[in-house]
Amino acid sequence: MSVNQSNFDQLWQIIQNHHEHHASILSTNTELKNTVMRGEKSHSLLHLVTADHQSLGRGQYGRSWVSGQGAVFLSLYVPMQSQTQDFGVNQLSGLISLLVGFYLIKMPIITQMNQIRQTMNLPKIGVKWANDLGVFDEDSQRFWKLAGILIEPIFVAKNDHRSLVGLVFGVGMNVQHAPIIQSGTYQATSLNTLWNQSLGALPSAQDLYQPICQAICQAIFHHHQLMTSQKTATGFINQFNQMHLLTDRQVEIFTQNDDTGNRLSGKCLGIDERGALLVQNEQGIQTIFAGTAKMMA
Repeated sequence: MSVNQSNFDQLWQIIQNHHEHHASILSTNTELKNTVMRGEKSHSLLHLVTADHQSLGRGQYGRSWVSGQGAVFLSLYVPMQSQTQDFGVNQLSGLISLLVGFYLIKMPIITQMNQIRQTMNLPKIGVKWANDLGVFDEDSQRFWKLAGILIEPIFVAKNDHRSLVGLVFGVGMNVQHAPIIQSGTYQATSLNTLWNQSLGALPSAQDLYQPICQAICQAIFHHHQLMTSQKTATGFINQFNQMHLLTDRQVEIFTQNDDTGNRLSGKCLGIDERGALLVQNEQGIQTIFAGTAKMMA
């Protein structure tokens, strides 16, 4: 299924029929994972879980996801193969997370913000490999994180073995407020902080559920096209690198779960067709499939 506006309207109706909202929850990703794995939610249907507040939100590598009130806490489950809709993940690759970030940046609200920021010579909102959205401030030489993406596989027991049945796409976005981050790797920002009054009223977190789900669905469809067509991912890679905040910058990569483990530094050349980060240093071009990236002053 192509995710044009008409077809997404059909998908959105299905998603709304399987939308569960909580005033407070430990983690939308954890809740959705557990209920699908326990069979309380069908693994062949789309499901959406959102919350006004979560107390044990998770980020990449098991880190906690910290965000304030009035933020987006959203998890969308998409089956590998759907029995009721011609829409599913179908295949996995390292590009899928990057595609989600790419389409989140292309949401109309972010596009409009970036157009205004460009005219004011302000840093544009972009993607930071592998799963962050935010801005890089040249003056402070800091990355200010607006949103994070966490994609998790769901396995269920089938015929004495575990089968991959779908993915949970988690998106957290600071809307009204930006939390204080103790880590020295980045600081947080919010839509409210980056907002320009010429755009009108700031949207609520609930206003963003539909465009975020549409961005995820567009990413899944684009990924399916890349996996099943003879075309290479070169076009997408070029577009991604234009909005990628690390490209052509000096970076430090931590290959473990924090900023104290193994590391390498060099110039980021962008990403390759497998979704890996390319970093050039004295030893040549290094290919990084997983890790945490930090921009260097």
